[in-house]
Amino acid sequence: MKPRILIPADINMEAAHYINFKRADFVPRPVVDAIQRAGGLPMAIPYTLDEDDVANYMTMGDGVVFLGGFDITPSLYNETKNSHTGLTVYNRDAFELMMFKAALKMNKAIFGMCRGMQLINIGLGGDLYQDIDTQISTAYIQHAQALAGDLPAHDVQVKADSHLAAVVGQHPYVNSRHHQAVRTLGQGLKISAKAPDGIIEAIESSQGNQIVAVQWHPENLAAQQKEDQALFDDFVKRAQHSQLAAKVKDATKSSKTA
Repeated sequence: MKPRILIPADINMEAAHYINFKRADFVPRPVVDAIQRAGGLPMAIPYTLDEDDVANYMTMGDGVVFLGGFDITPSLYNETKNSHTGLTVYNRDAFELMMFKAALKMNKAIFGMCRGMQLINIGLGGDLYQDIDTQISTAYIQHAQALAGDLPAHDVQVKADSHLAAVVGQHPYVNSRHHQAVRTLGQGLKISAKAPDGIIEAIESSQGNQIVAVQWHPENLAAQQKEDQALFDDFVKRAQHSQLAAKVKDATKSSKTA
């Protein structure tokens, strides 16, 4: 069976001509395409704040990917929203943190992109700079790029001993659509890449490879850059390992009760 990839859906907060498009749950097509190319079975999951529903969702999947989107509610990392933080959607944030913690506990493969990386960091007790331009004086790269979002804008420097380096190499050229950044690193994580100006561009599990997360949007580059498709290939492969491990665990339980 193909590894089943859960994708917590984004929420359309823009004005909509059709009533059913208002606050509609959606998944960006480039994410779906990249997962399918990697051999995964993508499954969009609408938000819920019911813990039992979240647990049930997680039993359906082998991996979960956290997408980009609006800023994360600062109260979730013990800060007050400042004037530079943009639109936030608390229900989506709270739901995804529940999904992340359930995935972590159930040993599912985890992948994060842009906002998704920031959410993973928060889920493990880390926090964020709410605005790079006003809080990091040493930042000089245009992290909210003026170029189209499906074009690479700057390079990143990947640590040679990281899992990420084995997937994308040490100097991938990436796109950049964010104004916030990881500040304090969450527990159980390590930095695997930085931009030339020191902004954290990727994090991963300090032990093993359950978590891989990047600050850029590989879904918008995956069709044209092999390094970015490789991130999805690696994720689906990790999800397959999670799937096999779950089957072994279930088989062991069955034999003990037989």
